[in-house]
Amino acid sequence: MKTDRRPRSFTALALVSGAMVGALAVGATLGLRLWHPKITTKIVDRTPPVTLQQLRDLAEYRAATADFEVLVDTEQDVKYLPAAIAGERTFFVGIGSVDAIIDFRVLTPDRVRASADRSTAVIVLPHAHLTAAVVDAQRSHVAARNRGLANRLAGVFSDRPTNDEPLFVAAGSKMQAAAESTELRQRAERNTADMLGSLVRSLGYVSVTVRFEDVPASVAAAWG
Repeated sequence: MKTDRRPRSFTALALVSGAMVGALAVGATLGLRLWHPKITTKIVDRTPPVTLQQLRDLAEYRAATADFEVLVDTEQDVKYLPAAIAGERTFFVGIGSVDAIIDFRVLTPDRVRASADRSTAVIVLPHAHLTAAVVDAQRSHVAARNRGLANRLAGVFSDRPTNDEPLFVAAGSKMQAAAESTELRQRAERNTADMLGSLVRSLGYVSVTVRFEDVPASVAAAWG
């Protein structure tokens, strides 16, 4: 009776192949463990050099700063639909600041008058002006956001379901308006007068007067 030995040969070959693969795997694992202390990694920084865009001489004195925290409460209503179905209401806490600045570019020799005997000195400067509000992106945050069912479902299929940029803009506008209603400009001018007074008196002048006045529009336009 003849028997077919091919299945047995195939089985033996498969066993031998499996054993070889297993041996290789074990050998590779042991090799990596043995040589692991000698394997090191290196991070290569391929960032191009920093490009210098512009150099500017600073001629402004930041004489006072006001810190603000504002709550922006915005709501998007959908006509004829309840808020639970469609719409969105967001509570955003904005934290930032506004600076009051004295521009020293106008401080030309004709605006500094000093007596020969150093008894008096008069300095004329422009009134303080306020910078644009700067909203701190790290500290500002959405405190709560209530979205309708339709808005939540639509957000599932969007890469950007919410856009907080308008909230930052609104917070900045509120800070700017609040700064305009404070005495930030007056405080900046007092601080500047005190600073310059101390500086000039240290040079031997007895009486120092720092006066602030409006700058003609043509001069302000020339400053850029």
